Amino acid sequence: MLKRQTKNGLLLYGRVLGYDLIKEQKYGSSIVRLVYVLKSQKAPTVWEFYFYKPGDRWFLANINFNDRFRHLR
Repeated sequence: MLKRQTKNGLLLYGRVLGYDLIKEQKYGSSIVRLVYVLKSQKAPTVWEFYFYKPGDRWFLANINFNDRFRHLR
């Protein structure tokens, strides 16, 4: 469902032209937040990826994306 919603949402912004890593934040030893700007033909989008490591392996715990630049903090 997430893949389908993401694909449909990205169609609004046009072809993807590239991306920039904006920020990497570590919260202790078990959470990492990565913020990217995805550059598209019509507008950029801000992506936040949260990774969690409860034991010895990391996994993607949460993804957020939008076109609001206030999330670049």
